[in-house]
Amino acid sequence: MDSQLNDSILLIALFIGIWYAWFVEYRSYLNDSTRQRLFDIRDQLFNAAEAGEIDFDNELYCITRTTLNGVIRYTHQLSAMHFILTLFLGRNDIKNSPQLKRYQERWEDAFLKTESEHQKKLILKAQKEMHLTVFYHIVRGSLFLRAVLYMTALLLILKNRKIDNAVTSKSVRSKWTMLDAEANCIGQAVAS
Repeated sequence: MDSQLNDSILLIALFIGIWYAWFVEYRSYLNDSTRQRLFDIRDQLFNAAEAGEIDFDNELYCITRTTLNGVIRYTHQLSAMHFILTLFLGRNDIKNSPQLKRYQERWEDAFLKTESEHQKKLILKAQKEMHLTVFYHIVRGSLFLRAVLYMTALLLILKNRKIDNAVTSKSVRSKWTMLDAEANCIGQAVAS
């Protein structure tokens, strides 16, 4: 009887330890490492502006920097469930959202007003890196998505394609816009 009780206590302690390691320590590490990568992307964009490659007052630069600030701010809320709800279940509600429409109009207008192709490439590169960072954050936080990603990566490798291109292609970019608009709103609120 004592042996069963000891085994039960040990098993419960093991489950609590695994839960604590995954949901507390690993999540904290994951949030910190993702934020650090986002800070690096923002710093690269800032350094490009400081070097004169793009103006600090350029609207496209400001929108992208504000969006990065918003993603940094709410990294801890990014999860597979949040991603799925935002991109798939709430698609109709979000597409009709005035917040999303305002963001899309501002971004597209600023993109068209930016005449330099080099400046556009800087912004698109920062945006692509931000999206990849968020994607990998979401995948690393979900055991199920990790398994799916590894299988998908294997298939893409067999077809000589990169997973980064599949995540950031033009056809997928519109889906990221919903999360970008949400992050931009948070970034604006933080700046106020």
